[in-house]
Amino acid sequence: MSEIKMSYIFIEKKKHSDRNIKELVLGIVDKIADQRDEDSIQISRAGRIEYRIIQKKNSTKCYLELISKERANRAVVSLEMVDKAIFTSKHQEYFCCIRNYDGVSESFCKRLYPKFASFERNIRSLVLLILVEAYGGDWSKETIPKELHDKIKSTAHGSVSMNSILENMDLKDLESYLFDKRDVEYADILNEELNTQKLKTMDKIDILQVIERMRPTSLWQRLFSRFGKDSEWGDRVRSVHNARNQIAHQKTISSEEYKDITKKINCINKDLEKAIAGIRDENFTEVHKVDILGNFALIAKGALLQNVLNVQPVRDILWVISSKIQEIMEPIKRIQSSNAIVELGEIAKMCSEEINMDGIAEAQKMVNAVNKSIKIPNYKSILAESDEYMNAITLAKKVSETIFNINTVLHPK
Repeated sequence: MSEIKMSYIFIEKKKHSDRNIKELVLGIVDKIADQRDEDSIQISRAGRIEYRIIQKKNSTKCYLELISKERANRAVVSLEMVDKAIFTSKHQEYFCCIRNYDGVSESFCKRLYPKFASFERNIRSLVLLILVEAYGGDWSKETIPKELHDKIKSTAHGSVSMNSILENMDLKDLESYLFDKRDVEYADILNEELNTQKLKTMDKIDILQVIERMRPTSLWQRLFSRFGKDSEWGDRVRSVHNARNQIAHQKTISSEEYKDITKKINCINKDLEKAIAGIRDENFTEVHKVDILGNFALIAKGALLQNVLNVQPVRDILWVISSKIQEIMEPIKRIQSSNAIVELGEIAKMCSEEINMDGIAEAQKMVNAVNKSIKIPNYKSILAESDEYMNAITLAKKVSETIFNINTVLHPK
């Protein structure tokens, strides 16, 4: 079993009327201990602490060492109780206390450091996946400013391979690289996109869109905005950076800080891993299933608005569709977040849980609410991308037409 150690140096500030520093310190410990003997302290619900206290005769200095061999969490509780008692004692007017060795903070740092290592690897992985897809092998030349590239070469003492460019950026460099806003080459845009000839064919909206692109933007705004606002992610990364420095340099960390840092680093690592999984499958699989199913869901949802929910044969058909959609959704949920997931969930819900609703009016309200919360895709651009998309849309339309025909037969005008 591992042990956690704390040690302190006490220096006399003024003499007590009848006790030396050693006696004052032991008096503080006795107030929180249930029992103390010559080499150990027992604290209820926190366990046993071994201790050693040393002071030379007539010395104005005293040394205290505490060691707990309990489980880490119990050890931390007991050692923090003693630490707090020392630094809140009314006897501090007689001595100055210095933490000589902080084993509690060391324990926290050891538990946190692997999480920060994962963070650094995760953020480099996400950056590479996005930039290689956008720029291919020229990603570093196209995105890294000259001054940063020169600094990286200097740090690496020479040329830097494509595999180690990001590794040679410290977190401060990476923050600047991702979140600093950089000016756009206005001359190129003016000459190529806003020249006299092109302005004659452009309307106001077209011109405003080009002007908007001339605003200084960060790399995150240009390529990573799907994962959240650059201001929010910038704050999150800077927060991790500050905490990481605290961990790397073995600084004092309280239990409250440890809990807060753990929560933040776990959350950002989870978000990064989710983003990496989604981008990886998007970049290296043939068909974006989530987009195909999203379009199927949008069209199929329209079919469900027909007045057929109270007809048993049609309910049976929709139940089968619902089951299939839920089956296909499961693996996609694990790798990608999309509006399509919202759509599919609503279809499944309408086909199963809400199948026995009385009246179409309630169904209409639910669907209208969903429509307000999503952005309808551009079907023209989707249909132009692949045969798989076309097949998905065609199939969905056939389902829609079939349900419409059944409704016409069952409910003739």
